[in-house]
Amino acid sequence: MSFERKVLITGANGFVGGHLRAGLLREGGYQVIAGVRQPITDQEVKVAEDLTIEQWCESLQGVDTVIHAAARAHVLQENEADPYHLYDKINIEMTRNLALAASLSGVRRFIFISSIGVNGVKNSTPFTELDCPGPKGAYAWSKYRAEQTLWEITASTAMEVVILRPPLVYGPGVKANFHSMLQWVDSRIPLPLRSVENKRSLLGVENLVDFIEVVIRHPAAANQLFLLADGEDLSTPQLLQVLAEGLGRPSMLFHCPQKLLVLAAKVMGKGSLATKLCGSLQIDTSKAQNLLGWIPPASPHDALMRTAQAFRWSNSERNIVRQQS
Repeated sequence: MSFERKVLITGANGFVGGHLRAGLLREGGYQVIAGVRQPITDQEVKVAEDLTIEQWCESLQGVDTVIHAAARAHVLQENEADPYHLYDKINIEMTRNLALAASLSGVRRFIFISSIGVNGVKNSTPFTELDCPGPKGAYAWSKYRAEQTLWEITASTAMEVVILRPPLVYGPGVKANFHSMLQWVDSRIPLPLRSVENKRSLLGVENLVDFIEVVIRHPAAANQLFLLADGEDLSTPQLLQVLAEGLGRPSMLFHCPQKLLVLAAKVMGKGSLATKLCGSLQIDTSKAQNLLGWIPPASPHDALMRTAQAFRWSNSERNIVRQQS
């Protein structure tokens, strides 16, 4: 069987990378090479921050497109003595070495999954690709510096770079903060969030995969930055109500003045959490629509319902296993 394009996905066993791998295989026309820390099959290669450019080149022979999803992301409970060093090592240096190796190996297009955190953590008007970056924290800064490195490489090579800045990505199997939110709703804990009036852009993983499938092939995507979102922004109460619907639970939201809620969170040292739950972060996706003709195929309501139902099914499976053990 012949394949039209050979694609290497780093972080292929992670949440986003796993969905990308499955999506491209479903689409057909791709030979997908999975970049993972511990390869097992001949369709997997090693991905690690200590690989040299020469070692990367060995894995990139015949590769048309690299999708770089591997990264050190937000860590909920930081245990490292020097997390800034790890962000630099994994998110910047590894990206630089991989991109240099890709340019030397004749890779046509390098797609980098960055973060909307490069723009900032909140806004009063939607972010666009023309806004000045405003990264906050080690993770966002490392993504921004990785972006700068990629622009420097593409300026002196024939390799095309595409940078994507998604907001919070959700979908079946989601981890980290979104998983915690599902646990809150599923546990029926009363939440004082009904009075929150904000708007936040989110991105369903199936919409992200669909966009990347477009970006792999579309000539106009070359050397472009894109901000992505579902196209329909939700308030925190709206988000929790949809998740509750998908879980078959009551939303358990009650009123509390938003200013009082934010103040209490700051007093308890949870100011960043208050920003995410009460603040607005909106994204203007018109560039992706106008330049590439991309329209998100999945509505936020349907994608959130599938996410919640997958979480519910996963919990049911775990409960069955516990009862049998």
